[in-house]
Amino acid sequence: ATMMRSLVFALCLLGAALAQDDMPDFSSMPGFGDKPCPNFRCSSGYTPVQKSRSKFVSKGCSKMGGGMMMMAGGGGDEKYASCCDQWHACYQTCGASKKSCDDGFKTCSERVCGSDQDCKKGADMNSMLLGMGGCGLYDQGQYAGCECTKKSNVEEKRSAAIRGFYKKWSP
Repeated sequence: ATMMRSLVFALCLLGAALAQDDMPDFSSMPGFGDKPCPNFRCSSGYTPVQKSRSKFVSKGCSKMGGGMMMMAGGGGDEKYASCCDQWHACYQTCGASKKSCDDGFKTCSERVCGSDQDCKKGADMNSMLLGMGGCGLYDQGQYAGCECTKKSNVEEKRSAAIRGFYKKWSP
């Protein structure tokens, strides 16, 4: 009940803000509307590659939409929590686009939730907030997962990253 009241309150505040005539138009900013977030970039002569000793960190579903999900009361025991973890890992995968990560979350949560309406509502709220979240979390994830290397060393670095991953995670 408390979560629902917080959610309704947050949506009312959002609705009131959007109803104002003098609200700025964010649709042209990357991560809002249809404009994609820019990919991680390196200076000339260098290429972004996955860090060879990447540490994927998930902050759970409550951290997907910034402060809004905290206000909405995402408690960490969501049925679709594994989808949130995959979304965090995707943002930290060098070269992954924000759109593909966000779409992957939506596909995963639809599959996991099935016909559970409460689960669908929570996942849909996360999806909506992802669309309003801008590029900040995506940029942080890319910064954590990417490093710049000379173009001549790209294959070596990518191989090292893959070997490190399989050394840690293969059965």
